[in-house]
Amino acid sequence: MQLLSIGALEDIEIIYDKLKSNVDFLEDRGIKLIISRSDISNVKFLNCSIGKNTRVSVDTLNLIRFYIANIISDVIVSHQERKLVNKLINKYYNYLSLEDKNRLFDKAVKNLQREGNRESLNILDKSDIFFYIYDFLKTNDIFILEGFITFRLKEYIKQLCDVVDKSVDELIMEKEYDEFIKLLKYFVDVQEPKIDTIHLIFEDKDKYTILDDRKKSLEKDIFYDLNFEIIEGELTCDDILISTLISIAPQRIYLHNCSIYNNAEIIETIKNVFGDKVKICSGCEICSSKVKVKKE
Repeated sequence: MQLLSIGALEDIEIIYDKLKSNVDFLEDRGIKLIISRSDISNVKFLNCSIGKNTRVSVDTLNLIRFYIANIISDVIVSHQERKLVNKLINKYYNYLSLEDKNRLFDKAVKNLQREGNRESLNILDKSDIFFYIYDFLKTNDIFILEGFITFRLKEYIKQLCDVVDKSVDELIMEKEYDEFIKLLKYFVDVQEPKIDTIHLIFEDKDKYTILDDRKKSLEKDIFYDLNFEIIEGELTCDDILISTLISIAPQRIYLHNCSIYNNAEIIETIKNVFGDKVKICSGCEICSSKVKVKKE
């Protein structure tokens, strides 16, 4: 008994392999599913029939539909979704360079895969898509993968488009950050080092102390030596820290107690700007506050 045909332009082999590899699910319930192949133009079909010795009932038909819907929904989320994201990028952001397209694709995929993001971004998950397919198979005996996605999952496409848009915003911010880092690195390169080595000690979630290589505190000196014009507005503790380090332009920076500071981004910024000059201390007398700081 012919039940339904599954057609696709792409991924038909993946669907076939999943249907065959999980067929024990049906056979354990006394259902024999026979799959044959056919092509119509450039669409490849899997024709699903019920074996002669299988007792046909409403429950049997629904169980087969359940089985097929589960496999197709998995293929959509695990394989088609990445292709859809790529198509959306090429459609709406084709002006981007190939490098930026690749970065955008990676960001969008990560956003989709990050735990909790699908729910927070209101994106249909596999179970939602499963029910759309299952309901469709109840009243249709021909299923075309790409056509179903295009016409029955418009909401899903719109949600993926929103994720791509969000990822574009993140990409722009990242590129601006990269340019900012390049500018700071330039400032460091043109500065004459005022001190060869400094120790940056994080003392609390938002406090730090800067010592020179003689363990002398630089807290008084650094504010007199800043060569940057401060743009009107409030400066954060982190802003002052970065400005201070660039003004000093040390050859080596030792970072102590990084784990207790509340802003991991500022630590990454320091590492990005100063590169190999930055050393992360894994534990020393400075970290354990056994050094007597000289205030003179």
